[in-house]
Order: sequence, then C-alpha cells, then structure tokens
Amino acid sequence: MMKRYVMCGALVVLLGTVNPLSAASPADFLGKAIDCNTFEKELAQMAAENASNPDVKAFAQRIGQDHNKFEQELLQLVKEKKVGVATGTSKEHRDKLAELKKTGKGNDYDKKFLQFVIESHEQGIKHIEECSKDSGFDGGCKACADKALPQLRKHLEEARALQKKIGG
Repeated sequence: MMKRYVMCGALVVLLGTVNPLSAASPADFLGKAIDCNTFEKELAQMAAENASNPDVKAFAQRIGQDHNKFEQELLQLVKEKKVGVATGTSKEHRDKLAELKKTGKGNDYDKKFLQFVIESHEQGIKHIEECSKDSGFDGGCKACADKALPQLRKHLEEARALQKKIGG
C-alpha cells in the first residue's frame, strides 16, 4: 500500500498496536494514531460487511462511525500542529486485515474480529494513558487523547461482552 504524506490526518491514536513513548512528539503521537485509526476503520468496515452475527455487525458499524469522527477531530489538531504524517496502515496491521479476510465468514470470523478489536483497544488505551501521564506530552494531543479514552474504553467493554456472548 502506498503511503501519502499529508498535513492533516486521522485519529489513529486510538486503536491499534502502538509502542508507548516517553514525551512523545505530536508527530510521533499522531503518526501512530493514524496507523491505528486506519486499521480500526478498515477492520470495522470489513466486519460490517462480513460478520454473521447481527450484534457483531452493528458493533462494527458503530466503531467505524466513531473512528470516522475521531479522524475529523484529529484533522484539526494535525493542522494546528502543522506536522506531516503518513497515512495508511502499517505492515503489521495489513497482515492482520489479511488474516481476518482469510478466516472467511461465520462465527470464526466474528470471533477473530472481536479478538483484534480487543487487542488493539487494549494497546491503544495503554499508549494513550502513558502519553497522558507524561508531563512533557503536548497539551493539544493530551486533550485529544483524554477526550478519546472514554469512547475507547466503551468499545473495549462492548467487544468483550460480545466475545462472551458468541463464545469467544
């Protein structure tokens, strides 16, 4: 997948595999956010089309909508910070999307989707919490992260509840 460099981006910060950074720069934070958010949006879009359980489909649609909103909120932040960030998903996330696609449809697909959502939200929440506690973390990014945390926690709770319900 070709990466583009833009002055505005997406809130990827929120979901996905990210490594905690001490005193993360806005560009580092937003770059990881874009990767994670793009992954979550693509994951949700795939599940909204391919999940077999109606509750899982509805959940996928909701988190997809939420990540679209996150993206719009970050657009303004990235513009304000005047940082260039790469768009697209990392190889790790592209591999996970390919793995999910290979799962086919049905209950196994739904379980794998929820597993990925849970893992990615746990990692995203951990990253945001660590960055938010860092006194050197940029104020605008911190405010954005703090605003996103409740929604991410809600996604995580819902995914865990669905996982229990479908036998994951």
